Amino acid sequence: MLDLKKWLLLAGYLVCVILLALIHEPWLDELHAWVMARDMSLTELWSAMKVEGHFCLWFWILMPFAKAGLGVYWLQIISIAFMVVAAWLLVFKTDFSIIAKVAILLSFPMVYQFPVISRCYALIPPILFGIALCYKDLDKNKWLFAVLVGLLAHTHVYMEGMVLALFLVYSHEMIFPKYRENLLGMADFGPLAVIVILVLIAFLQVARNPSSPVFYYLGNSIIIPPVAKGIQPTASYLFKGYSVIPSDLFKTGVKEAVTYTLAFLPMFALSIALFFLFTNTGRLIATISIGWQVLLSLFVFSFGNQRVYLPFFIILTILIMIRLSDKRINGLIIGLCILASISGYLSHIRNDITSTYASFKPLAKAIENNVPVSETIYSIDFGGDAILAYLTEPNRQFVPSPLDSIQNDTFYVISDRRWFDGFDAEYIYDGADSFRNKFSLLKLRKLNGE
Repeated sequence: MLDLKKWLLLAGYLVCVILLALIHEPWLDELHAWVMARDMSLTELWSAMKVEGHFCLWFWILMPFAKAGLGVYWLQIISIAFMVVAAWLLVFKTDFSIIAKVAILLSFPMVYQFPVISRCYALIPPILFGIALCYKDLDKNKWLFAVLVGLLAHTHVYMEGMVLALFLVYSHEMIFPKYRENLLGMADFGPLAVIVILVLIAFLQVARNPSSPVFYYLGNSIIIPPVAKGIQPTASYLFKGYSVIPSDLFKTGVKEAVTYTLAFLPMFALSIALFFLFTNTGRLIATISIGWQVLLSLFVFSFGNQRVYLPFFIILTILIMIRLSDKRINGLIIGLCILASISGYLSHIRNDITSTYASFKPLAKAIENNVPVSETIYSIDFGGDAILAYLTEPNRQFVPSPLDSIQNDTFYVISDRRWFDGFDAEYIYDGADSFRNKFSLLKLRKLNGE
């Protein structure tokens, strides 16, 4: 009977995720990875990571499906599959109460942000939960533990602090005791060597001059975009991501800052309570893992999207590792899930249901219905090439190019900007009502070309 309840819980989770996926239109970052996996070779992807800022693992997973010509909906099938694995591990292999498991499964990160928004982050929860379960019998599962920690290094740079913390934990649990007893042999370093090798492979993919600016190509032109980092975006994402009020109640300003700082206090109190309930191992992992993410947000690239919910999964992983599952812990887990869900449930999911999340799918339809195949379509803003995930006509001419580089007097463009000085702009499809990506299809005519 208990297993039946667990299977019903897992089935309920799958139904919820599928229903949410059916109303979601993939946005720029989702489609960008799909197009790269479809159009690039293995070696081209490897080279692209230095500019892309991610790791090849997610792209390589997408590659066979994308190159087989399957539809974009396979993006969500893949991310849902990984998150169902995470849900299965949670439901069948952990000691949390049924109510706590329901709270986790229905939390905003677990039911929507990671499975429905199909990005590399979907790899993280199943790997983390697998690591936590291996840790329960580390001597028996040390090789699998090492492989999973090494793979974690290939998910996202925000997880490298967790990789370091787990490396130190393994050394403390498996190496130092044998060293003190003079029983240490070369074979004992095997799992650590696996972790180091996999981390080095990840590093080689993204290694670049740290002083060089982040950039992207628009055609043959190099564009240096503004990079969000620092105290303001870090505090904003964290405070709103775990606040007791929705994230979209106030506009930017002093009132917003004060309100969401106060709204974050319950999460701060809950975090302190969890920290003191952790073992020393748990505190070490939490400090290094989340501290690393905060430092990256302050000095490299800020929290946002799925990244702000990575601490949520780190905390759950620690709780699984150190086997804390009494009533007090279950209550704190439920509180954590509520705080991680309030702002998300009232904004992102609602907007995904009530409006077009990203305009690329209707934009592709507008192109096919209104632009002759013989006409060139110019993408004049970063991200417009995501439309290639939907365009199926092989002879369609699509050219990323800055607006001032186009020589024609009249031409078609896709763009997310709302002004065109020096041009008469005819909107064929207006994506302004989309929730996240607002790319439109226009026909531009130079005013001095009459």
